[in-house]
Amino acid sequence: IIEFVKMLRRSINRAHWLCRTLIRENTLNLKGADYSNISFSWRSHTCGELRSNHVGRDVTLCGWTKRPRLLESQGICFVPLTDASGVIQLIFQSADWADKLSHLASETVVKVKGVVLARPSYGINKDLPTGAIEVQIQSMEVLNEVGELPFSVSDQPNSALNEELRLRERHLDLRRPTMQKNLRLRSDVGMAVREFLVNENAFVEVETPTLFKRTAEGAREFLVPTRDKGKFYALVQSPQQFKQLLMVGGFDRYFQFARCYRDEDLRADRQPEFTQIDIEMSFIDEEGIMGLIEQLLMHVLSTAGVDKKPVVPFPRMSYSAALSQYGSDKPDTRYDMKIHRTSQFGIRGFKVSNWKSALALLSKADRKLLDDLLSLRNERVQFFLVHNESVKTLDGNPSYGHDFVPSELRSEMSAREEDLCVVGRSLKAGSETALLTELGKLRTTFASVLQKTGHLTLDPSQLNFLWIVDFPLFTPVETLQGIAFESTHHPFTAPRVEDEVYLNNPTMYSQILGRHYDIVLNGIELGGGSIRIHDAIQQEHVFKNILKVSPDQFLHLLKGLRSGCPPHGGIALGFDRLMALLCHAESLRDVIAFPKSFRGKDLLTGAPADVDKSDLKEYHISLNTTSVK
Repeated sequence: IIEFVKMLRRSINRAHWLCRTLIRENTLNLKGADYSNISFSWRSHTCGELRSNHVGRDVTLCGWTKRPRLLESQGICFVPLTDASGVIQLIFQSADWADKLSHLASETVVKVKGVVLARPSYGINKDLPTGAIEVQIQSMEVLNEVGELPFSVSDQPNSALNEELRLRERHLDLRRPTMQKNLRLRSDVGMAVREFLVNENAFVEVETPTLFKRTAEGAREFLVPTRDKGKFYALVQSPQQFKQLLMVGGFDRYFQFARCYRDEDLRADRQPEFTQIDIEMSFIDEEGIMGLIEQLLMHVLSTAGVDKKPVVPFPRMSYSAALSQYGSDKPDTRYDMKIHRTSQFGIRGFKVSNWKSALALLSKADRKLLDDLLSLRNERVQFFLVHNESVKTLDGNPSYGHDFVPSELRSEMSAREEDLCVVGRSLKAGSETALLTELGKLRTTFASVLQKTGHLTLDPSQLNFLWIVDFPLFTPVETLQGIAFESTHHPFTAPRVEDEVYLNNPTMYSQILGRHYDIVLNGIELGGGSIRIHDAIQQEHVFKNILKVSPDQFLHLLKGLRSGCPPHGGIALGFDRLMALLCHAESLRDVIAFPKSFRGKDLLTGAPADVDKSDLKEYHISLNTTSVK
């Protein structure tokens, strides 16, 4: 009986998931979120759900008013009423309302009762789902009046408003349709991820601690003082060590929407606190992880209403190929401009097609960008313009020297009239990676300039997923004591089986490849993961002898690995980055309810803030206010 009940429950969950999928893909002709379920509310309906089939019904609505439109000659007043579901036109057909509504400020919170009417044919608004009806109001209750607002709550693009103002007035910014759409889609995608992992693939959602301790995982951590003198927590960078211990504990399919914290320099695609879809599995290899993630992403795309889906399996590219062809380990493969290796020793380059005609269309701001770009030319990088069957540097200066032949360069790069050749040379042994990285950044910048002039068009619906594999396990770094090694991914990544023999040969450390994989979408790193080291002896050797990190700070993990740890691996997908791509948002801040500014500040609440000396004393902290020169 118990087994039958379990089977029945799985069948019900499966049927529930299928129904939701059909709805999300509009198979049942239902689009967007379902706002019809408003149980436990004053409202009988939401503003956006009313349609022609509701004509004649008495309704109770709540929401925010927009600016009234008064027709004094006819004694009629129209007031748009909005809520999260949409907008409906209210009609007041009594002269008694005129004086009351003339003082009604936009964004006033009201509760109204009335009857749904069909609009006359000349009044139908085909641009609105509710444009064929209106609600004739019988009574209105003002629930909260509104003062002067810093900006209009309308469906204008995010870029049309000052971002600092939006963050400072985030409570108001969240009411705008764009933010409503983004955050509600985020909720839907989060639910779809849980449905796929739990109902379809038997994962268990487990919460792991936020308060941890400092360990050498790579990123700078936020420290949290305690009343135990000299003792600090660290906000967790990721659940990495905890999820590996969950594998030891027998939770062989784990996931969570993990909150992570890193005290790093900020940029458009980075926040000091962020959310990742964290996944770990036992008895798995790279193929299993990649297959799972591809199916998960396809499910997410269906939920988000994406029609043009990529082909599965996603293409794969080695780290070395990505770096040599695109100058990046997260290449945008939607456009070409690949880096070529020329016959001349140490010289690499790429061409920018139709550059001269693109140049003529640049605005003043873009020309300033170009001037900054061309100023980057140095002894390592030069720019050559093909003109009149010859190649000349843009500033007329000679190229690298007599051994560099421009005509050969033109032929090898298939450059034509008006094309720009961007070339660079490795000036010393071991500098090729730096050169390729520099060319990769220039490639991205030139692509941006071409987009602005209309010479490069990227389809926003085109999703070029790409797996990057075969990363170096260790990265050499120069120190005062000589060459040291850091983890390219993190210290828990396993080496390829065929490279394990090199772990005991210091001269081969830089040649060892790891079982690390990144998922890239349109030039953005969406996530990364690896197969982990599950052998305590190998893990301790990596800590102590290669990375020169004390194993003592990882005793909890090493103890777990010695306790019958299964082979395991996982991945973390950046949920904020994924949502920014699905929402076509320019910044992560447009898909997070209460983000930090690019300086790491919370402009709404004023955090971080000063703390009273008495509070600092309780935590055994004293501030050194002396300026350091």
